[in-house]
Formats: sequence, structure tokens, C-alpha cells
Amino acid sequence: PVSSEWIEARLQVLRDYRWSSYPGYVGLAKAPAWLETGWLLSRMGSDRLATQRRRYRQEAETKVGERDVESPWDSLEGGILLGSKEWVDEMRRVVKGDEKEQRELRKLNLRPDWKQVVKAVETVKGERWESFRDRIGDWGRDVALLLGRREGGLKLGELGELCGGLDYRSVGGAIKKAMLRLGNDQMFQNAHESARKRLNIVE
Repeated sequence: PVSSEWIEARLQVLRDYRWSSYPGYVGLAKAPAWLETGWLLSRMGSDRLATQRRRYRQEAETKVGERDVESPWDSLEGGILLGSKEWVDEMRRVVKGDEKEQRELRKLNLRPDWKQVVKAVETVKGERWESFRDRIGDWGRDVALLLGRREGGLKLGELGELCGGLDYRSVGGAIKKAMLRLGNDQMFQNAHESARKRLNIVE
């Protein structure tokens, strides 16, 4: 089940994200002059602006609590590309830019593959992947999932298959817990950083 804390955290991001037009649509902030909200709000079945905003907000925020499918934004490559694997591979070949100035471009071109991630974690942990892959909560497995997701750009479903057939919800939950451990577990932080260094992760 989806926890109330998880929902509230998602809602906070939706309401506070600097570059989102959502606050302007629902009246949480003044809409910029260039943003035309009338057409969309008029589809909310009322002539009153306050009612339109309330209904739009209810509909949008109800969706936040639903996670039956993986968000397409979770599939961004390097934070900039969204599309099929074939298309992304083609874009890798033709995309241009200054890697010193564009972090996303560096990440796109230097992303480790899953085998590299596993090898790095195995080295840090001193165990073979097969020996800890199925241990729920094992720091080695969770570091690998986190690196595979954040640095390798793998989808939750792909990571699930690589971890013995986990569903993407389980993978997502494990990664969220791993993110929390980064903030309060020094041993986990050290292991994560050691594995990143072995992958030559570029900041």
C-alpha cells in the first residue's frame, strides 16, 4: 500500500517545484502572464474559477497517490532523453555539447552498465553478487540497485529482472529505503561512495 508519508512527499514536490505551472493553475501562486490557464480550467465543469481550480487540484493530486505504472520521467537518460532504447542509442551518437559544462551530457556518455555496477559492488563488499542478490535489506544489493538506477539509468522493471524477478514496486521501495540510508547510515554512505569511485562516476 502507498503510505501517507510517500503521498505527502510527492504532493509537496508537485506544489513547490520551481519550474512547474501547477501552482498557477490551482491558485497556489500567481500565474505568469504568458501562462494561459483558462482553456484547461474551463474543462472542469464549472463557470466559477474557484471551483475550476478546486476540481483540477483534486483530480491532479488524486493521481499522485496512484503508482500502478512507472512514471515515464523515471526513464530519462542522463536527465535529458526520453524514448526507446534504439532512439536513445542514436542520440548518444549525435548529441553535441560541452561535457565540462553539461553534467547531464557527461552522465549520458559515461554511464556504467549493470555488469560494471555489480563488479564494483562485489569488490567493495568482498562477496559474489549471487550470494547477496536475494537478501532483502542487504546493503550490497541496495547499493547496486541505487547505482543501477541513478548512475546506470536502468528502469525499475529492468532492475527487477536483473535481481531475480522482483516487480518494479519492490525495486522502487528498495531504492527509496536506500536513499534514506544515504542520509543517516555512515557505513552505507561509505560503501556507496567506494562503489561510485570504482565506477569513475563524474560529478
